[in-house]
Amino acid sequence: MKRFALVAAVASAASFALGAPVASQEGPVETTTTTEATTTTTVAETTTTTVVEPPAETTTTTTTTTVPETVVVPPVLLFGEVITAGTLDIDVQFEDEVAPDCTTTVPLDGGQMNRVNDLDGDLGLVYGQAPTPSGTAAVFLMELGVIPAGVGILSIEDGTCSLDALGVGMLEKGPGRLALDGIGIGVHPDGYEAPATEEIPYTRYGKYLEQFDLTANVGASGGGAQLDVASLQSFLLRPRPGLQQG
Repeated sequence: MKRFALVAAVASAASFALGAPVASQEGPVETTTTTEATTTTTVAETTTTTVVEPPAETTTTTTTTTVPETVVVPPVLLFGEVITAGTLDIDVQFEDEVAPDCTTTVPLDGGQMNRVNDLDGDLGLVYGQAPTPSGTAAVFLMELGVIPAGVGILSIEDGTCSLDALGVGMLEKGPGRLALDGIGIGVHPDGYEAPATEEIPYTRYGKYLEQFDLTANVGASGGGAQLDVASLQSFLLRPRPGLQQG
Protein backbone atom coordinates (compact mmCIF):
# COMPACT_ATOMS: atom_id res chain seq x y z
CA MET A 1 0.00 0.00 0.00
CA LYS A 2 2.77 2.41 0.76
CA ARG A 3 4.40 1.49 -2.55
CA PHE A 4 1.28 2.35 -4.58
CA ALA A 5 0.94 5.67 -2.79
CA LEU A 6 4.57 6.52 -3.64
CA VAL A 7 4.12 5.81 -7.35
CA ALA A 8 1.01 7.90 -7.41
CA ALA A 9 2.79 10.79 -5.73
CA VAL A 10 5.72 10.63 -8.18
CA ALA A 11 3.39 10.61 -11.17
CA SER A 12 1.45 13.53 -9.82
CA ALA A 13 4.59 15.54 -9.23
CA ALA A 14 5.89 14.83 -12.75
CA SER A 15 2.64 15.90 -14.30
CA PHE A 16 2.66 19.14 -12.36
CA ALA A 17 6.25 19.83 -13.29
CA LEU A 18 5.60 19.34 -17.05
CA GLY A 19 2.44 21.51 -16.98
CA ALA A 20 0.36 18.72 -18.41
CA PRO A 21 -3.18 18.29 -17.07
CA VAL A 22 -4.00 15.16 -15.50
CA ALA A 23 -6.89 13.52 -17.31
CA SER A 24 -9.44 12.14 -15.10
CA GLN A 25 -11.35 10.40 -17.90
CA GLU A 26 -10.37 7.63 -20.14
CA GLY A 27 -10.38 7.66 -24.03
CA PRO A 28 -9.00 10.07 -26.72
CA VAL A 29 -9.16 13.82 -26.43
CA GLU A 30 -11.12 15.54 -29.29
CA THR A 31 -9.35 18.55 -30.80
CA THR A 32 -11.15 21.12 -33.05
CA THR A 33 -9.05 23.17 -35.59
CA THR A 34 -10.56 26.23 -37.50
CA THR A 35 -8.96 27.21 -40.83
CA GLU A 36 -9.79 30.60 -42.42
CA ALA A 37 -9.90 30.58 -46.23
CA THR A 38 -7.99 33.46 -47.92
CA THR A 39 -9.29 34.73 -51.29
CA THR A 40 -6.86 36.67 -53.49
CA THR A 41 -8.35 38.90 -56.24
CA THR A 42 -5.98 40.01 -59.02
CA VAL A 43 -7.06 43.07 -61.05
CA ALA A 44 -5.37 43.22 -64.41
CA GLU A 45 -4.24 46.71 -65.47
CA THR A 46 -5.61 47.72 -68.88
CA THR A 47 -3.27 49.87 -70.98
CA THR A 48 -4.74 51.79 -73.91
CA THR A 49 -2.26 52.78 -76.62
CA THR A 50 -3.31 55.49 -79.10
CA VAL A 51 -1.31 55.55 -82.33
CA VAL A 52 -1.23 58.97 -83.96
CA GLU A 53 -0.51 58.71 -87.65
CA PRO A 54 1.79 61.48 -88.97
CA PRO A 55 0.18 63.73 -91.54
CA ALA A 56 0.58 62.54 -95.07
CA GLU A 57 3.53 64.18 -96.77
CA THR A 58 2.37 66.88 -99.16
CA THR A 59 4.31 67.27 -102.37
CA THR A 60 4.14 70.71 -103.92
CA THR A 61 4.92 70.92 -107.60
CA THR A 62 5.80 74.35 -108.93
CA THR A 63 5.36 74.85 -112.64
CA THR A 64 7.01 77.86 -114.20
CA THR A 65 5.49 79.04 -117.43
CA THR A 66 7.51 81.39 -119.56
CA VAL A 67 5.27 83.90 -121.22
CA PRO A 68 6.75 85.42 -124.37
CA GLU A 69 7.39 89.08 -123.95
CA THR A 70 4.78 91.15 -125.68
CA VAL A 71 5.89 94.37 -127.25
CA VAL A 72 3.15 96.92 -126.83
CA VAL A 73 3.35 99.66 -129.38
CA PRO A 74 1.45 102.79 -128.34
CA PRO A 75 -0.88 104.35 -130.86
CA VAL A 76 0.92 106.61 -133.32
CA LEU A 77 -0.63 109.62 -134.99
CA LEU A 78 0.28 109.49 -138.67
CA PHE A 79 0.39 112.53 -140.91
CA GLY A 80 0.11 112.95 -144.65
CA GLU A 81 -0.84 110.59 -147.45
CA VAL A 82 0.35 107.15 -148.45
CA ILE A 83 2.62 107.14 -151.52
CA THR A 84 1.28 105.07 -154.41
CA ALA A 85 4.08 105.73 -156.91
CA GLY A 86 7.66 106.86 -156.47
CA THR A 87 11.29 105.94 -155.81
CA LEU A 88 14.07 106.70 -153.34
CA ASP A 89 17.65 106.94 -154.60
CA ILE A 90 20.29 106.13 -151.96
CA ASP A 91 24.00 106.96 -152.21
CA VAL A 92 25.93 106.52 -148.94
CA GLN A 93 29.76 106.49 -148.93
CA PHE A 94 32.05 105.85 -145.93
CA GLU A 95 35.26 107.85 -145.79
CA ASP A 96 37.70 104.95 -145.44
CA GLU A 97 35.65 101.94 -146.51
CA VAL A 98 34.54 100.56 -149.84
CA ALA A 99 32.57 97.36 -149.19
CA PRO A 100 29.94 98.88 -146.83
CA ASP A 101 29.08 101.70 -149.25
CA CYS A 102 25.49 101.64 -150.44
CA THR A 103 24.14 102.79 -153.82
CA THR A 104 20.65 101.58 -154.68
CA THR A 105 17.09 102.58 -155.57
CA VAL A 106 14.11 101.66 -153.40
CA PRO A 107 10.48 101.73 -154.62
CA LEU A 108 8.15 103.81 -152.47
CA ASP A 109 4.82 102.28 -153.52
CA GLY A 110 4.81 99.35 -151.08
CA GLY A 111 1.98 100.79 -149.00
CA GLN A 112 4.09 101.82 -145.97
CA MET A 113 5.72 105.05 -147.25
CA ASN A 114 4.05 108.40 -146.70
CA ARG A 115 4.44 112.03 -147.75
CA VAL A 116 3.67 115.35 -146.08
CA ASN A 117 3.65 118.64 -147.96
CA ASP A 118 4.87 121.90 -146.49
CA LEU A 119 2.92 125.18 -146.46
CA ASP A 120 4.06 126.00 -150.02
CA GLY A 121 2.75 122.70 -151.36
CA ASP A 122 6.20 121.25 -151.84
CA LEU A 123 7.27 117.87 -150.58
CA GLY A 124 8.50 118.44 -147.01
CA LEU A 125 8.62 114.99 -145.40
CA VAL A 126 8.93 111.39 -146.57
CA TYR A 127 8.82 108.63 -143.95
CA GLY A 128 8.02 104.95 -143.48
CA GLN A 129 9.19 101.48 -144.38
CA ALA A 130 9.65 100.12 -147.89
CA PRO A 131 10.59 96.76 -149.38
CA THR A 132 13.83 96.66 -151.37
CA PRO A 133 14.60 94.16 -154.14
CA SER A 134 15.99 91.77 -151.48
CA GLY A 135 15.22 93.25 -148.07
CA THR A 136 13.80 96.26 -146.26
CA ALA A 137 14.58 99.95 -145.85
CA ALA A 138 13.30 102.41 -143.27
CA VAL A 139 13.58 106.09 -144.16
CA PHE A 140 12.94 109.47 -142.56
CA LEU A 141 13.73 112.48 -144.78
CA MET A 142 12.62 115.97 -143.72
CA GLU A 143 13.29 119.61 -144.46
CA LEU A 144 14.34 121.75 -141.49
CA GLY A 145 12.16 124.75 -142.28
CA VAL A 146 13.20 128.26 -143.14
CA ILE A 147 16.70 127.31 -144.25
CA PRO A 148 17.37 125.11 -147.29
CA ALA A 149 18.62 122.21 -145.21
CA GLY A 150 17.36 118.84 -144.14
CA VAL A 151 18.01 115.74 -142.09
CA GLY A 152 17.80 112.11 -143.09
CA ILE A 153 17.81 108.78 -141.26
CA LEU A 154 18.30 105.53 -143.10
CA SER A 155 18.31 101.89 -141.99
CA ILE A 156 18.60 99.30 -144.73
CA GLU A 157 19.19 95.55 -144.81
CA ASP A 158 19.27 93.64 -148.08
CA GLY A 159 21.64 91.78 -150.32
CA THR A 160 23.69 94.82 -151.34
CA CYS A 161 23.40 97.21 -148.38
CA SER A 162 23.56 96.70 -144.62
CA LEU A 163 23.93 99.88 -142.60
CA ASP A 164 22.36 102.48 -140.33
CA ALA A 165 23.11 106.13 -141.01
CA LEU A 166 22.21 109.67 -140.01
CA GLY A 167 23.01 112.69 -142.15
CA VAL A 168 22.42 116.41 -142.56
CA GLY A 169 22.99 118.67 -145.53
CA MET A 170 21.62 121.02 -148.12
CA LEU A 171 18.09 120.29 -149.33
CA GLU A 172 16.31 120.81 -152.62
CA LYS A 173 12.53 120.43 -152.78
CA GLY A 174 9.61 120.68 -155.15
CA PRO A 175 5.99 119.49 -155.44
CA GLY A 176 7.11 115.88 -155.87
CA ARG A 177 10.81 115.94 -155.07
CA LEU A 178 12.91 116.08 -151.90
CA ALA A 179 16.70 115.75 -152.24
CA LEU A 180 19.27 115.81 -149.44
CA ASP A 181 22.96 116.24 -150.28
CA GLY A 182 24.95 115.91 -147.09
CA ILE A 183 27.41 114.18 -144.81
CA GLY A 184 26.84 112.08 -141.73
CA ILE A 185 27.79 109.19 -139.52
CA GLY A 186 26.97 105.54 -139.99
CA VAL A 187 27.56 102.01 -138.78
CA HIS A 188 27.84 98.73 -140.65
CA PRO A 189 28.60 95.12 -139.58
CA ASP A 190 32.37 95.60 -140.00
CA GLY A 191 32.59 99.02 -138.41
CA TYR A 192 30.42 99.47 -135.35
CA GLU A 193 33.38 100.70 -133.29
CA ALA A 194 36.41 102.82 -134.03
CA PRO A 195 39.22 102.06 -131.55
CA ALA A 196 41.02 104.80 -129.69
CA THR A 197 44.04 106.43 -131.33
CA GLU A 198 46.67 108.94 -130.25
CA GLU A 199 44.67 111.72 -131.85
CA ILE A 200 41.33 110.55 -130.40
CA PRO A 201 42.00 108.67 -127.12
CA TYR A 202 38.57 107.05 -126.77
CA THR A 203 36.45 104.46 -128.54
CA ARG A 204 34.08 105.92 -131.11
CA TYR A 205 30.93 104.29 -132.35
CA GLY A 206 30.15 104.71 -136.02
CA LYS A 207 32.21 106.03 -138.90
CA TYR A 208 32.21 109.25 -140.84
CA LEU A 209 30.16 109.42 -144.01
CA GLU A 210 31.73 111.63 -146.63
CA GLN A 211 28.56 111.38 -148.68
CA PHE A 212 24.97 110.97 -147.56
CA ASP A 213 22.54 111.54 -150.41
CA LEU A 214 18.84 110.67 -150.34
CA THR A 215 16.51 111.70 -153.18
CA ALA A 216 12.78 111.00 -153.03
CA ASN A 217 10.71 111.32 -156.21
CA VAL A 218 6.98 110.96 -155.56
CA GLY A 219 4.73 110.46 -158.58
CA ALA A 220 1.40 109.91 -156.86
CA SER A 221 -0.18 109.63 -153.44
CA GLY A 222 -3.65 109.39 -151.96
CA GLY A 223 -5.57 108.21 -148.95
CA GLY A 224 -4.61 108.36 -145.31
CA ALA A 225 -1.06 107.65 -144.17
CA GLN A 226 -0.30 104.01 -143.43
CA LEU A 227 2.48 102.46 -141.36
CA ASP A 228 2.77 99.15 -139.51
CA VAL A 229 4.56 100.52 -136.44
CA ALA A 230 5.12 97.08 -134.86
CA SER A 231 6.75 95.82 -138.06
CA LEU A 232 8.91 98.94 -138.26
CA GLN A 233 9.99 98.56 -134.64
CA SER A 234 10.87 94.91 -135.20
CA PHE A 235 12.98 95.84 -138.21
CA LEU A 236 14.83 98.63 -136.43
CA LEU A 237 15.57 96.36 -133.44
CA ARG A 238 16.76 93.47 -135.62
CA PRO A 239 19.93 91.58 -134.59
CA ARG A 240 23.10 93.10 -135.95
CA PRO A 241 26.14 90.78 -135.94
CA GLY A 242 28.99 92.28 -133.97
CA LEU A 243 26.91 94.97 -132.30
CA GLN A 244 26.14 94.68 -128.57
CA GLN A 245 22.94 96.50 -127.92
CA GLY A 246 22.51 97.99 -124.43
